[in-house]
Amino acid sequence: MGAILRKLSLPVLVLVLIPLSGCRDVQVRDEPPPPVGGGAATCGDIDTSGTELVSNSDFDRALEDWERFEVGAAGFNNVTHDSRTTCGKAAVFTREGSEGGTGHIALLQPLEIEVDEFSRLRLQMLFRIDAQELTSDGFLGGETPVFVTTNYEDEAGILKSWIRGFLVTGSQINYPDRDQVIPPSAWFQYTEDNILPEIPDAARITRIVAGGNGQDFHSSISLVSLRGE
Repeated sequence: MGAILRKLSLPVLVLVLIPLSGCRDVQVRDEPPPPVGGGAATCGDIDTSGTELVSNSDFDRALEDWERFEVGAAGFNNVTHDSRTTCGKAAVFTREGSEGGTGHIALLQPLEIEVDEFSRLRLQMLFRIDAQELTSDGFLGGETPVFVTTNYEDEAGILKSWIRGFLVTGSQINYPDRDQVIPPSAWFQYTEDNILPEIPDAARITRIVAGGNGQDFHSSISLVSLRGE
C-alpha cells in the first residue's frame, strides 16, 4: 500500500524566512495556540498491531538501544533527548556551523529480521522539522533534515538500502521517488503500511537508521517503529 502522511493538530506557528547565501533558514516563533476541539492535541494514530521489532522505538528510555551514527564535514553535529515534547519523548538532531558542508547525524539500531517470517512490515514515524538551511534535497544522493533508512541483505548477501527523506514545504525535490515535503514546525505521522513490496529482494533486515543530513538543520523524531505481522 502507499505511504500515509497525516498532519497533526498543533499550535499555530509564524514562519520567518531569511535568505542566507542562496539558501534559506526556517525560523519559528510560537503564537498563542487556538482552542483545540475535544481537549488536548493528539499525535497521530499509531497502529500497535503486530510485533514491535525496534527496541525503544518511542525513546521512552532516552537513547538506550540506539547508537550514534555521524558522518561529519565542517560543523557541529549533536543528538540529544527531549522528554517533554508535545508528542512525548524524542530524539533531537542538530547540525550547526556547516558553512556549506554536508554532514550526517543519526541514530542506528542493528536488527536481525528474517523477512520470510512476516507477511507485513509496517514502518511508522512521528517527527517534525524546525529548521533547515538547504532549499532542496541536494544532489549528493539526498540531503534531508529527517530521513529513515532500512538496511537489508538480499539472498546473495549483498547489502542494500531503502530510504525515505523529508524536508519543509517549498523545497525543491530532486529525488521524487524517495523524498517529500511537509509543512515546517508541526508534528507529522508517516506510515508505510507494508515495506516488503518496496524491498522484494530482501532476505533479512540488518539495521534501521533515523536522523538528518545536509547543511544546518534542527529536527526531532519521537517514534521509529517497525511492526511485523
